Amino acid sequence: MTAKELGSRERLLEHLTVLRCQAGDADAFARLYRKYRGGVRAYLSRFVGPDAAEDALQEVWVTVYRRIAQLTDPGRFRVWLFRIARSRAFDALRREKRRQALWHAAAREASEVEKPDVETALWDLPDRGVETAMAHLSPEHREVLQLRFFQDLEYAEIAAVVGCPIGTIRSRLYHAKAAVREVLTRMNPSPQGGRQGGVP
Repeated sequence: MTAKELGSRERLLEHLTVLRCQAGDADAFARLYRKYRGGVRAYLSRFVGPDAAEDALQEVWVTVYRRIAQLTDPGRFRVWLFRIARSRAFDALRREKRRQALWHAAAREASEVEKPDVETALWDLPDRGVETAMAHLSPEHREVLQLRFFQDLEYAEIAAVVGCPIGTIRSRLYHAKAAVREVLTRMNPSPQGGRQGGVP
């Protein structure tokens, strides 16, 4: 079976699971919870911090349980789920007054010097390093990096979650990568002021 066929089969199974959940099947809800719990927790944790993430995670799944019957397209469950997670994340940011100003230098043009991809650089960091790098970004930049590189959502799916055009998503990712490069450079300066360890 090809990867495309496996993906289609997985989407079909999820579609049926959502339908069963909408019909009141507790086992189906538990299956969705197990499948997405880790990804949603990671998204929330890097968005609002690990402490606030636990409360937000509970709110997400309470909302899913209460509103899943209203989901008109079961095939878009993942987008719908992350839209709820995004809403709960911004609720947490407002409550805790943790929204940060947009990164002041994110708009500068990328250097013509070839640099390793931000995704590779983030994966090469230990967990604490990833958390530190992401914490320096604005919420808008954290969320698009989260959804693209850690949750593997497509541009169209991210646009649906965030509620803005694909062009805006591409722009935010571009500026978010520029901001991450600057943060990683600060975190890993070489004695000569350059970069070391393959970090952009």
